[in-house]
Amino acid sequence: MEKQARIDSIVRMIETRLDTYIDEQSETTDPIEYEDRLLELGNKVMLEVLKESRGKVLASRNSKK
Repeated sequence: MEKQARIDSIVRMIETRLDTYIDEQSETTDPIEYEDRLLELGNKVMLEVLKESRGKVLASRNSKK
């Protein structure tokens, strides 16, 4: 996947998750639950960014020799 396609994929994923979070946020009244959901969103987004940004992963360490 080329660089711009990876960036577009990451941005779409973040937009989708953020849209869902904002819709659910209005229903949250407990501050601890609010913080938990926010941290969960941040963790999921960062994990996806790491997965998408690294590009193609080799099957074995030895195959790069």
